Amino acid sequence: MASTGEVSQGEEDSEDEVQKKPEIPLYSMQALWDGKMSLKDFEVKGEEKLTLPHDVFEHDEALPVIDISALLGTDKKIRDENMAAMLDAAKTWGFFKIRNHGVPLEVVKKVESNVKNFFALPMEKKLMVKAINFAFGYVGGSPVSWRYKWWLEGLHMKVNYQAIRDMVNLVWSDDKDFAEEFISDLTSYFDTMRYLSRLIVECLTEGLSLPRDTYTKLETENAICNARVNHYPACPDPSKVFGIPGHTDPQMLSILYQDDVGGLQVLKDGKWIGIRPDDSTLVCNLGDTFQAIEWP
Repeated sequence: MASTGEVSQGEEDSEDEVQKKPEIPLYSMQALWDGKMSLKDFEVKGEEKLTLPHDVFEHDEALPVIDISALLGTDKKIRDENMAAMLDAAKTWGFFKIRNHGVPLEVVKKVESNVKNFFALPMEKKLMVKAINFAFGYVGGSPVSWRYKWWLEGLHMKVNYQAIRDMVNLVWSDDKDFAEEFISDLTSYFDTMRYLSRLIVECLTEGLSLPRDTYTKLETENAICNARVNHYPACPDPSKVFGIPGHTDPQMLSILYQDDVGGLQVLKDGKWIGIRPDDSTLVCNLGDTFQAIEWP
């Protein structure tokens, strides 16, 4: 892992005189494009080798689909049916899809188009917002020191208006019109998604026979809501590499939009299941924090 440091001038520097900057890792895709790694360095071998291609899906809809408009509606029977289906999916899958969620498809597509513009930029532009310590900003894969090398690029963002504005304006300082459009689209999308995530958490909390705001009332103005966009560059042999290895999410809830390429896979009862992309739905994933709550 690469690191940089700032050293005070002098003939001999004591430990106190050395001020270390935060570590900025060298990332796997960056190393690949710089000629420092090859496809072989990304290959997954042994028992953890991929068993399901990224573009193979179930014939029918695998995940339960919940109608958000029913959860907000006045028809008690239909609402109860959707609440029961969502709770069962949360317990048995940890995943479900939602439809009629109120996130306009045109907003989603505009954000998708704009982030594709970001990933198409020259590397020196993307590195202007390179993530420090694998936190917020651009990541060109996984740190090269990790066992598995991720075949992806990502843009990690704090859902905060000023943080988004600062990041976008830094990258597109020479195109203010596009920067303003991108900022507007991102904030519109994130505002809607934040409302949606609170609604789902409150419905799940209600299903636990707790007051709906048991957890959402704990949110403060400085509470962190994260957003991440992943781009998986074309790979000569995608059957040999991980986009992202199998994992769980640490937060309470993740809401995912898939483009038409696919690649999302869910592990259930020891079997990996490919989730078919669908523009009309979003995928919800209960994270580790929610899983730690005792379900009845």
